[in-house]
Amino acid sequence: MTSHPPEASTLRRASEDGSGVRAAAGPSAERRPGAQPPRRRSPLLAVILSGFFPGLGQLYNGEKRKALLFVLGGVVTGFGPLSPLDVDIDPSAPTGGLERVLLASVPFLAIQLWSVVDALRVARRTVRPTAVDTPTPAPHEGGS
Repeated sequence: MTSHPPEASTLRRASEDGSGVRAAAGPSAERRPGAQPPRRRSPLLAVILSGFFPGLGQLYNGEKRKALLFVLGGVVTGFGPLSPLDVDIDPSAPTGGLERVLLASVPFLAIQLWSVVDALRVARRTVRPTAVDTPTPAPHEGGS
């Protein structure tokens, strides 16, 4: 008898049963006993929260560690040593000061955009069914 890795045997069983549905393989595909399925997330709400402040959309999506990293990045670049709030603007020549504020805002805006895109992608994954969840119809074998 040949020994195959569990992934290969799971995929083989799925194709041999004729259903046309491939089973997910690997330990991440198996749910722990008593574990709840992931809740559906609203992509719009995730984007709005991350747009308000980096990391809030990740917190809404249930990604606590990632949310903490985005919040720390937002705090450091928005209010900490890299803050655009510390830039002085000369009232007699505001153009130069406003340019410096805009340049100082680039790191925060980059983290903000990254947070919004990440929150959207994760929220969309929890809404859409995957190919594994959606069975394909069996071919019709009828004779006339």
